[in-house]
Amino acid sequence: MLLLLSFSLTLLTLLLLAGFGNVQGNAELWDINGKKKIKKMEIPDTTFLQWSPDGQHFVTATTAPRLKVSNGYKIWHYSGALLHEKPWGKDELYQVVWQNYPQGTFKTPNIVYKAVEGIASSQPIASKQVYRPPHARNTDFKPTSLHEDSSLETKNQSKAYLKMKKKREAKRQAKQSQDVDDLSNNKQSAVKTIEEPKDNEKLLRIKKIQSDLKSINRFKTLQSSGKELDNNQMARLKLENGLLAELKQLQFYLNNSGWDLSNP
Repeated sequence: MLLLLSFSLTLLTLLLLAGFGNVQGNAELWDINGKKKIKKMEIPDTTFLQWSPDGQHFVTATTAPRLKVSNGYKIWHYSGALLHEKPWGKDELYQVVWQNYPQGTFKTPNIVYKAVEGIASSQPIASKQVYRPPHARNTDFKPTSLHEDSSLETKNQSKAYLKMKKKREAKRQAKQSQDVDDLSNNKQSAVKTIEEPKDNEKLLRIKKIQSDLKSINRFKTLQSSGKELDNNQMARLKLENGLLAELKQLQFYLNNSGWDLSNP
């Protein structure tokens, strides 16, 4: 990108600010003393700009080798009006220069903000044209796109290559599927490993409660037959209701966890 600050040598109060290169030729003309913008304009594809010796006009040009299409030059008034243009056709323009004049030839004019009547440009914008290499100029040139090149390349690929590519793709997808299955199995195994110790503890507790309840039933049978129970046996009888409630709760939990307790 080129940023340009250009002063008129005759009217040192005129300043032209412009950006070229990868900028779309935006330019502004300023009256420095009046601190006022005279005109904002677009002069795209400009590779050369120079003020005229009279200080009121400037020339812009599209030249080679920077740009090799739509070459030519334009003459502008400082008010932003296009006064003249000279297209260079299909030829390449390399340089534009003003005719030299002795110092003092031109009087210093007053800056006015009234627009000067100009002309409309007939030149196409070079940056929007398709570039034609030198060997293709003046011929029926049809540019090809990357998409077209890619299509031709695909058509020219051998059947063996396409078959091998399809096989590699199927193998890659199969491996991804296997990795997903392995990950799922590992998660399930990890969950089961965590849950099984807790379930085993509950199973052992159920067996212990069932054993205690059998002992309590024996004590109740002895008591029914008229035998006197000692203090320890009587204390065991009082635990029956609590043990039955705990057993019911444990069995409910394990049944919901997928355990078959129909045959303990």
